[in-house]
Amino acid sequence: MHLLPGTEFVISVTATCLTLTPKTRYPKVTVQEVRGYLAKRGRALRDDSEIKVSIKGKLKAQDDASKG
Repeated sequence: MHLLPGTEFVISVTATCLTLTPKTRYPKVTVQEVRGYLAKRGRALRDDSEIKVSIKGKLKAQDDASKG
């Protein structure tokens, strides 16, 4: 199964089954490190603070929408 020492698992439980699924580990990166990977031509790149504000606003809107 190619499992290494220290592998973390997600545990799923049903009425008749217990499933262990190895967690996928991705290295932490900053917005700056991946900045521009999905940029569209002609679109100006935004800085970290603008991106964080945008993400925060979208998450708040989703949260508000789920409440009522």
